[in-house]
Amino acid sequence: MSLSPVPFEARLDLSGINPAIDLDAAPYSTRFSRLLVLSSDGMATWAGRESPPGGAPEHGDATDGAGEVLALTVIRSAYERRAAESVIADDLRLLVDRAPSAWEAGADGLRFGSGARLVVTDGDRIVVTGLRAGDTLELRPHLPEQETATWAGRASPETQLALEGPAEVSVEAGLLSVRARGDVDLVWLSVPAEPVPVPDLVAEHDRVLGEWMARSPQVEATRQAMVDLCWWVLGNNTLRLLGEEQGPVVVPSKLGYVGLWQWDAYFIALGLRHGDSELARTQIDVALRHPRPNGQLPDVVHDHGVLDSSENLPPGDLENLRRLGSPTLAGHEVPLTKPPLTALTLERLSRELGTEVIDAHLETVLASQRWWFEHSDPGETGWPAYLHPYSSGLDDSPVFDHNAILRSPDLAAYLVGQDRLLAGWLAERGRESEAQDCRQRAERLRLLLEERWDPKRELFLLPGENTEVTTRSILNLIALLIPELREDIRDSLIGQITDPVRFGGTWSLPTVARDDPDFSPERMWRGPIWVNTAWLVIQGLRSQGEEALAEQLTENLLDLVSHAGGPSEYFNPDLGRRARTATVLFGWSSALFIEMAVGRAATT
Repeated sequence: MSLSPVPFEARLDLSGINPAIDLDAAPYSTRFSRLLVLSSDGMATWAGRESPPGGAPEHGDATDGAGEVLALTVIRSAYERRAAESVIADDLRLLVDRAPSAWEAGADGLRFGSGARLVVTDGDRIVVTGLRAGDTLELRPHLPEQETATWAGRASPETQLALEGPAEVSVEAGLLSVRARGDVDLVWLSVPAEPVPVPDLVAEHDRVLGEWMARSPQVEATRQAMVDLCWWVLGNNTLRLLGEEQGPVVVPSKLGYVGLWQWDAYFIALGLRHGDSELARTQIDVALRHPRPNGQLPDVVHDHGVLDSSENLPPGDLENLRRLGSPTLAGHEVPLTKPPLTALTLERLSRELGTEVIDAHLETVLASQRWWFEHSDPGETGWPAYLHPYSSGLDDSPVFDHNAILRSPDLAAYLVGQDRLLAGWLAERGRESEAQDCRQRAERLRLLLEERWDPKRELFLLPGENTEVTTRSILNLIALLIPELREDIRDSLIGQITDPVRFGGTWSLPTVARDDPDFSPERMWRGPIWVNTAWLVIQGLRSQGEEALAEQLTENLLDLVSHAGGPSEYFNPDLGRRARTATVLFGWSSALFIEMAVGRAATT
């Protein structure tokens, strides 16, 4: 379904965005709102599946046999809260002469066949305009027991309703009905708030959406529609965290991922910088605002604080750790963070924001780098380890099947690259002694990594906590980020990238080689293509001077996202489509699509 573009004063073409919002797998929401509207059938499918929080459903078909979706569900997204626990209203429908009205969904809301329009707005409001005499809007409010105190003095759900126009309101068996007796606009609030006139709410909604879309970066004509969709996703995923005063954050997804994950923030900032460099700066400011005294950066910044340790994991994650046999169960506090891509991101952002963005965070990055070598290196080997799979970002990868602690080639490459950038920045600021320390530390780590290369198996044999890891994963390829990587290693890794039996093929760079026993095309981090890890390998090829291959793989990755219909969380490398349990409209996939498309446009 596709709606005609809304005639906003700002440039706004929704033609490439609206088909991606189907309300079964991809809900409707808007910038700054925590409300998501999806079909009740899609909601039931999503809530009933056994998948991680945020998993989107297969495309549903909640119809009456005539092709019309009959009922909608509204959820309020929150950190680590599943859909079934987040419903604020269901059985939402518009009836015309008691028959369901047809509707279309798009980036600017829902438009009903009767002429009515529904939008959600900042402040958790559901706004419906254009009801006509005889129209009936129905919804069944859910009032979570733990939140009833916020409705102090509420006698019934309709006290959260603000009406403009003549209507009859009734509540029967928990179903709220509003029957229009003339032209009616209304607002239903999921949480108490000051009343605002409906025209002002809708006008503000349209202004915010229009101004955001006017910032969408301009690229090649063949990529523009997808860039506009990806730009809309970044705007749609923008929220204000509770208690976070530095500004709005762009969350990975409103479907279960409501928070600022450290390395998501890095990738997302890279895409944001092409249309809103200040919002890109804010992502880094928030990600780096909460270091521990020893320099460790947190994994997540969320509504209730930060996640930086196994001690503040939610109950569901602790159960997963028990299943995996994590050292957390032995009573040890395990620090949780994310891969050190901070300096790489700051270097890219400095191109738009100037070197002051580096100056603002230099000491924080230095402290974080020291933490890796001083507090995340069991046995003081000089090669830091991930102390927990969560800190790698690839926690479901088979490399962690038997090891919670792992020295990995990707981590070595990130740390070598970060030390190289830090050395350059320090030297530019007259701190040559510190710069030399960074250079020497990077060189020692490079040599340690190269010592683990097995030329017969053509991979790094990883010294795991319990067993040696021999899975042929994309973590090996990320070592190409080190420009001085030994030539035989470099040549082998490049050969594997182009080998269709391993990491090549129609759709390139799966997270596990196709010929590896651990390869699975649908299971997250065990075979599917992720845009962020593929992008990192492409950056590695560029650092090796392999520009032609890097460009070829960039085109392949851009084509994959387009072929699959949009920026999902991860993709089936055999079929070139969204993997079944992957979240749709995903933050870093959107941001890196923009980053690559803008880069391509600049070179053509």
